Amino acid sequence: MLMLGALPLPSGALADAGITVLVGRSPPSVRWEGGKLTGYWVELSRLVAARAEVPLLNVDPVPYVRALRDVAAGDGLCHPFVARTPARESHYRWIAPTRRMVISAFVVAGAADPPRSADDLKHREIAVQRDTFGDATLIALDIAATRVTDTNQLAVLLAHDRVSAFVAEYGSGIAAAKEAGIAVDEAMQVSESLGYFVCSPSLDTAVAERLARAVNEIFAQGLDRPLADADGNTDAYERVRPPIQ
Repeated sequence: MLMLGALPLPSGALADAGITVLVGRSPPSVRWEGGKLTGYWVELSRLVAARAEVPLLNVDPVPYVRALRDVAAGDGLCHPFVARTPARESHYRWIAPTRRMVISAFVVAGAADPPRSADDLKHREIAVQRDTFGDATLIALDIAATRVTDTNQLAVLLAHDRVSAFVAEYGSGIAAAKEAGIAVDEAMQVSESLGYFVCSPSLDTAVAERLARAVNEIFAQGLDRPLADADGNTDAYERVRPPIQ
């Protein structure tokens, strides 16, 4: 009897199976508009898949913590924006950089005596999104913080005086403040790394290479900028664009 499951997959079969992209819930970069899921990370993922000629089965908005866990444990799952750290190195297939991960502390615009050092932050009530690079940075610095699930909650806490500062990736922090309708100042930069488009470790090497070429071409050709403009993030965006590969 012929056992089909024992036969090697034909060339391109894994690519034809497609990928599913999970995105964290972070308006306006991931948002519903006119009944359609859109925003910078959604449209960037669609553009990457299209240029790589890899079928995109779905873009699914889920809590960021769940997205990180599911991509690492899944098959054919990707995420457009994960900080590359030694602890995460074996968890994902690292495709290509999509963001300079500038981690900053934000305060209400015009706040008196904003924090200017890690020691200052240790004496403030601050908030951070759980399991992000900002969270890992605070843990490494032994800085206590209120932890939330979604980025947009950070600015809401600040607006309601529940905290005196929040720590977030620069672009996400600015976007969260706009979404909450609160003016903020960047008090200080806490750390910097690179954020990557990542996929499940089992992703086919040829597919990963096609995705990597697509990501690098998008940023080299400036095709990412109109996506950021559509979110209203033009002013902040140049600071967080990744280095050209």
